[in-house]
Amino acid sequence: MKKISTILLISVLLVSCSNEIKVKVNETERNFTEIVNVGVYSLDGSFSYEYGDDIQMSINNQKFIFRLQESDLSSYVNIQFQSAFNAAGETVEPVFDKKNITIDFANQKFTVAKIDAGKVWLSSEKIGIVLPMFNN
Repeated sequence: MKKISTILLISVLLVSCSNEIKVKVNETERNFTEIVNVGVYSLDGSFSYEYGDDIQMSINNQKFIFRLQESDLSSYVNIQFQSAFNAAGETVEPVFDKKNITIDFANQKFTVAKIDAGKVWLSSEKIGIVLPMFNN
């Protein structure tokens, strides 16, 4: 009986820890999907590269390429997708090319976290991307 009680207690603790981890992940995703500016973001808040005054944006609707770059081309991130996005929950594995960008894109799979108002929010374990929808 003592063993069963111990096992039951450990099981309850593991389940509650699992739920706590899920809550933290969902909280991070919720916060990320509230971002409105097109850009690339680390989900821990340590890096952002946003479309704005000095950073230009281009999108190639036929080749599914999204690009952000400094006006002087000193830095850029080029992201190519296999196709346009269909729905939240879809998984994509884009190809990245970058120059003078500190965020590491290696081995990142992204999930379409949200599609709204002509934009797509993609999130991986460490990175979030907000970009305009491709018009195909």
